[in-house]
Amino acid sequence: MPAPDAPITIGDVLRWHGPVGHLLTVAHRRTTGPWNPLWRSPAAREAAATAGLRRPDGTAWGDAPLGSAYTAAGLLIAAAVEHADAAHRLLASSPASSLALDTMTRAALEAAAQAWWLLDPAIDGRIRVARLYALRRASASALEKTAAQLGLASARGYGAQTADLDHLYETTLGMTVHRGPKGGFVDCEGQSAGSYTGRVGAFMTGIGVDPGSGPYAYFCGASHAELWRIQERHREAPAADGAVHLVPHAPRALIHTALSASADAVVHPVDRALYLLGRTAGTAELAHAAAQVRTALTL
Repeated sequence: MPAPDAPITIGDVLRWHGPVGHLLTVAHRRTTGPWNPLWRSPAAREAAATAGLRRPDGTAWGDAPLGSAYTAAGLLIAAAVEHADAAHRLLASSPASSLALDTMTRAALEAAAQAWWLLDPAIDGRIRVARLYALRRASASALEKTAAQLGLASARGYGAQTADLDHLYETTLGMTVHRGPKGGFVDCEGQSAGSYTGRVGAFMTGIGVDPGSGPYAYFCGASHAELWRIQERHREAPAADGAVHLVPHAPRALIHTALSASADAVVHPVDRALYLLGRTAGTAELAHAAAQVRTALTL
């Protein structure tokens, strides 16, 4: 076997491309369309229990609050698959583009970490809704800051505003929100969205990667165009005139790491979704596709 620092070869591309592509196809097919939970599935039991929760005015929550959490998880999984698919396409068209591969992998992990957190099978429907609120509020806050930096008003209809979300979850649904001394949002019933790094670190640790935040920090070097990361993908090479030139270098180990992480970003949240929805056939197919990827992605 070649050394990990050896450059990627056409043999690596051919060995890795097919299994990763099959995994993406399975994940897309199994998660596209309505997320209707099967009878007696964990999600179906959870929906029945959550629909009967009471608002402050005495009316029932109904299906919408929890349904929105599963819808959001589906959108996040679709985003993770989209970015992993872009990394897969780069493997075929430009396998030495490690900076672009890392950037796509980082985005896939950020989407996957949110979906994985939302789809935790150990929580009940109320906590799942609280987690959705925390994620939506953090996103709305980021949108409002972006609008302010652009000198624009944060308009309704483009993205939910924090005030609207507070009214929906705190006032209308009656969820308990904890605020800091200055009135800022802290958490909803103990659930806080945390930071990008914290979410991805928790996801990576949860699937057995140690240290959890290490790979993500490395991938961020590419998306931030850090000079150390750009320099790292080059090597000094002597030219015919005796001068030393910097030439592109794509170690197979770096490409392998990005592909492995992007595959993880697809497999683990999709597995949680299929389990909760009671789609056992999909779970088995996904596990088989993931095993093929693990076999192929060897150094």
